[in-house]
Amino acid sequence: AVLSATVASTNVTCNAANDGTITISAPLGGYGTYQYSINGGTTWQDSGTFTALANATYNVQIRDKANTACVKIL
Repeated sequence: AVLSATVASTNVTCNAANDGTITISAPLGGYGTYQYSINGGTTWQDSGTFTALANATYNVQIRDKANTACVKIL
């Protein structure tokens, strides 16, 4: 099945603050185990929660942990 998920974010509170967040939740599809990336797939983690983020544009992706070739850009 096609991978999908919900993405929510909070912006930094001011320009120099590194307190932004990205939360990827409600993943669906694949084999039921997932990994998440916010840097275009350079690094992956099992948690969909990313904190202490600087003001920037992030490339958010989800992949099937059991079939890592199955990637979806969110």
